[in-house]
Amino acid sequence: MSKYQSKSIKWALEEIQSGHLLLPAFQRDFVWKHEQIEMLFDSLMQGYPIGSMLFWKLKEDSGRKYRFYRMLSSYQENYRVRSEEVKATLTGADFAVLDGQQRLTALNIGLCGTYAYRKKYAWVKYSENNYPPRRLYLDISLCYNEDEDGKVYHFEFLSGHTEDLFADGERLWLRVGIIIDLNKEARRAFARDNSLTYEQSDMLDDLWDLVWERETISYYPKSGIICT
Repeated sequence: MSKYQSKSIKWALEEIQSGHLLLPAFQRDFVWKHEQIEMLFDSLMQGYPIGSMLFWKLKEDSGRKYRFYRMLSSYQENYRVRSEEVKATLTGADFAVLDGQQRLTALNIGLCGTYAYRKKYAWVKYSENNYPPRRLYLDISLCYNEDEDGKVYHFEFLSGHTEDLFADGERLWLRVGIIIDLNKEARRAFARDNSLTYEQSDMLDDLWDLVWERETISYYPKSGIICT
């Protein structure tokens, strides 16, 4: 009998990017607001669990019987809420997500993509000016105390920036997705080359540990036929 597996966020993202972790077509569209994604990252940084997930272990003939989609990485409010359909080319280690889609998509958008929502007072019709793509950043300039919403870390989707690190007044914003490309040595070099303080480096290390080391993704691999 299959047992729960525990993997890192980085493992999950690599499986998503390689097309080995898919969405069955009967799953609903991505519905999370940007505040929910920001809260998810804050909760994970604080050490709260993400909750267990259910993955469907695909068989060789699954690609002929069912339709699948890639996990969304570039979200556009009201316009792009689901990624493209793909043919499942199985390698023997492929899964479809039955429970956990919203959480995994939120992680994929925050670390590997963008989230576009309509600017205040902008036209509803889609354009990049009306719906600017935003990347997730973490303010590493301060150590926070818990606020009234229970948040400790300041994650925010920001438009108009693609830099890995930039200062805005007293704030120092780190692009969250950069952590994917930093191994241990590169992480230390990044902190040194950007003259990060001890506290700022410590927050960078916490983010790295969350993505690379902690086995945050707990899932049950289910086999057999799925009825829809």
